[in-house]
Amino acid sequence: AQMMGIFAGVRDKKVRDAAWKYISFLGSDEARKIYTETLVGMGAARTVNPEWLEEFGYQGLARLQSPPLTEIFNQALSQGVPEPYGKNCQFVYSYMTRPMERLYYTNFSGLSPTARDEIIRTVLTKAVQETNEHMLDRLLPEVRAKRNAVAWIVALIAFGTFAGFLWIVFSTWRRSLLRSASPSGRRSVTAALFAFPAIALIVWWQYYPLARGSLMAFQDYNVMGGSPWVGINNFADVLFDARFWLSLKNALYFCVLWMLLGFLPPVLLAVVLQEIRLGRILFRVLFYLPAVVSGVVILFMWRAIYDPSPDGALNRVIGFLGQPAQAWLQDPRLAMICVVFPLAWASLGPASIIYLAALKGIPEELYEASDIDGAGFWSKIRAIVWPYLRPLIVINAVGATIYGFKSADAILAMTGGGPDDATQVVGYEIWQRSFLYLKFGQATAMAWILGFFLLAFTAYQMRVLARVEFRTGRT
Repeated sequence: AQMMGIFAGVRDKKVRDAAWKYISFLGSDEARKIYTETLVGMGAARTVNPEWLEEFGYQGLARLQSPPLTEIFNQALSQGVPEPYGKNCQFVYSYMTRPMERLYYTNFSGLSPTARDEIIRTVLTKAVQETNEHMLDRLLPEVRAKRNAVAWIVALIAFGTFAGFLWIVFSTWRRSLLRSASPSGRRSVTAALFAFPAIALIVWWQYYPLARGSLMAFQDYNVMGGSPWVGINNFADVLFDARFWLSLKNALYFCVLWMLLGFLPPVLLAVVLQEIRLGRILFRVLFYLPAVVSGVVILFMWRAIYDPSPDGALNRVIGFLGQPAQAWLQDPRLAMICVVFPLAWASLGPASIIYLAALKGIPEELYEASDIDGAGFWSKIRAIVWPYLRPLIVINAVGATIYGFKSADAILAMTGGGPDDATQVVGYEIWQRSFLYLKFGQATAMAWILGFFLLAFTAYQMRVLARVEFRTGRT
């Protein structure tokens, strides 16, 4: 069922004539004969319309076809509707698959047919509205004006807060610089000269692209050129985009799981490895080994372990324990935990080694004095280990929080944001808007809003760094 058309925007008569000649040929008997002979020669006669097989001399193959197949082909030709052609229409399947998936995971048990139909109608109606807005850019002028007004208010508040954070960072840096400067100033000049190459590279490869890329947030950016300015529109659309706030909520859930599974266990493991006397080196090597394997390999390995069939590796393990098989990555309730766990498992060893190195910097005299005073294990943790590790833990906590909000690679490799958007985190949403839907303006606006949320953590980290003095220790 070839359904083709010529784009009305083509002005070149030669191009239009060539396109019409090509379309006319595809609908001719000669083209149908070539198509039929080609598929028969490839052994794919079962996919050919039985009427064509009869027409072009393959009556024997036609009789082998299933009787309803002819009716199916005729029905497709009589009732088929050409797909629309226009801006972003290639994404209609992505937009309209989401409500189907949401309804698939909805529990309709115990509901009357009327209540069930009402839920289905509500979900589909909302999906149509979102598709019209995001894919076809249909938005009433008064709605646009209201959104832009709210966006300007939020932008002014954000700018003031951003300026305050910058002042905090600058003040912290200035006080640190004054404390470290020598009376003659030579120490500061020497340090600046040594730091200049690194600073220049960071400015050139990070801040300059960041400044240029930020212009996209105020444009309807087009990769092929011709990107008109839209002002605050992208920020307004993001602020009123329910999908953005859903992805931000999922990112918060991801971050909480990451802090529980990927941040706290390495601290505890480092303390345990510090106390172990027998086989200390062996345990350190065993815990560090997952870091040698590529992250992508680890994700795909765990994806295979999460096979939802009864013969899946993890389902077999829990089957021995008398538990039923689970869908794992295909279960909206378990998907996020299943994504975070492999990341935490792989980072457990390397992170614990860092804390173990910090523990080696604690003077042995403190432990000896605590033993004389009769302090127990938890008393040593509270009075000795925690004060020494606190700055490092705070700094790593800020980094882990930022990583949790920005992480998208594991989602891309394992779930693709599903099922039912249960793992659609904001980092993956930004990637989709940029490289799948090519809406770079909205994606950049999302990135700036996310960066604003994370700026407070960065400012706090700078204040902690200004007060911390690190010392080396043996491992």
